[in-house]
Amino acid sequence: MRRVSILVGLVIIGIVVALGSGTPSAQPPPQKIVFALNWFPVGDHAAYWVALEKGYYRQRGLDVDMQNSKGSGDSIAKVDTGRADVGLADSAVVIASAARGTKVKVVGMVFDKSPLNFWSHKAAPITKPKDLEGKTVAAPPGDGQRQMFPAFARMHGIDQSKVTWVNVEPAAKPVAFGEKRVDAVADYTTGLPFYEKAAGKGNAVMLPWADHGFDMYSMSIIASEKTMKERG
Repeated sequence: MRRVSILVGLVIIGIVVALGSGTPSAQPPPQKIVFALNWFPVGDHAAYWVALEKGYYRQRGLDVDMQNSKGSGDSIAKVDTGRADVGLADSAVVIASAARGTKVKVVGMVFDKSPLNFWSHKAAPITKPKDLEGKTVAAPPGDGQRQMFPAFARMHGIDQSKVTWVNVEPAAKPVAFGEKRVDAVADYTTGLPFYEKAAGKGNAVMLPWADHGFDMYSMSIIASEKTMKERG
């Protein structure tokens, strides 16, 4: 019996739930699924990796290949072009990409409160949005926060021409922060352990977007219309 959407299964904390009759031994060979993370592996991806390592996906007839990305823009591009079957991406970036013609849909929600955030040092804290003017901020071009920043800036009257973005690889964000190569880093609030490790406990200051009026659905499971039609 055909399983109901492999996509919805990935939403359930990374453990695929099989629908239908029969035992795993009665199922056809595992389906190959490429799952594009939005980033390199971090704590909020743990459930997906646990499911992979414990064989939960394979028990349900799925051969899952986890792949890193350089932000939501990158993971969306992979899903839209068929390089990945499903992925993780910030919902706001998915919506913006749809306006540009991508055929990607949100099929499940991971974070219903936005973890978008700017990290700064306690010695030179950024405590309100306007403080970003005149500052350097690290993030790769495909980073979801960087792509959504224009909306955040308009909300708070930030002059975007006074904010300088510095390109860094995803894994290099905490390093750039610890070495004080930039004034701030755009990264999720869930990254606290990385930034305290880089700067010392108590030295990493958060500016959560959700605390400043920009609270919306955030990280989501995505799939292309083609994948949903053919494999849903």
